[in-house]
Amino acid sequence: MPPRKAIVEDPAALRKRFVDIIVKSLREFGYPSANEENVFTDHVYSTIFLQQLREGLGGLPESKPKTREVVQGLIDEIENKAQTSKDKTP
Repeated sequence: MPPRKAIVEDPAALRKRFVDIIVKSLREFGYPSANEENVFTDHVYSTIFLQQLREGLGGLPESKPKTREVVQGLIDEIENKAQTSKDKTP
């Protein structure tokens, strides 16, 4: 039997999967308006998403550098959009 090949996930596919998971989770939890865009901009949705990403990042092994990179990228994206939103507030 040949050795098993490691599955290398495409970062874009990983990002999409994480976003899809949080949207589905938020909708099931009672937020039917959650979507792929407002999970980054809505204060409630992005706060929940950020919390779950941080918890997930803490549990990811170092042997998953691509996944860690995608999760950290999502965290950065949410934080940057939140900062941009604050900067626009008078």
